[in-house]
Amino acid sequence: MNARSLREAAALAGDTTDYRIAKRSGLARATLSRLVNGRVEPSVTNVMRLAKCYGVTVESLLRPVDVNAAVAA
Repeated sequence: MNARSLREAAALAGDTTDYRIAKRSGLARATLSRLVNGRVEPSVTNVMRLAKCYGVTVESLLRPVDVNAAVAA
């Protein structure tokens, strides 16, 4: 999961903490933490739920992270 895309979309909605993202999406905070830290692969249901909550595409949440861009930033 592309945590940067999720956090950017969440911030635009005023959700700047994992607690707020979890509350809005209905995911458990532990589940959200495992998703954004890459410890588990997201289910289709969870990705769709997050995308719907923040008005973004599923593809944007699943887009691979450009490691070179992340290091340069």
